[in-house]
Amino acid sequence: MSFSEVVLFVGLGAVVGFAGGLFAVGGALIAIPLLTAGFGFTQHDSQGKESAGRVGGLKGAAVKLGLPRQTLESKIKALGINKFRFRRS
Repeated sequence: MSFSEVVLFVGLGAVVGFAGGLFAVGGALIAIPLLTAGFGFTQHDSQGKESAGRVGGLKGAAVKLGLPRQTLESKIKALGINKFRFRRS
């Protein structure tokens, strides 16, 4: 990842955090459309990055998408998506 990309994503995080606090909405409501439309990420990449590769649990992608965890897990497997690439260390 280049320095300019790091600066861009740090700026994105600041904007999403500020807007989320200002309008009392979750970051996903702002981050996912911004990543998809503004930065050319696919919908899968945007969802994966926003949920840090987590599928189940309160902050997992399944809850945000309104799907049962098992359904989302099977769709991820069928599409050949590596959910671990989104994990934060």
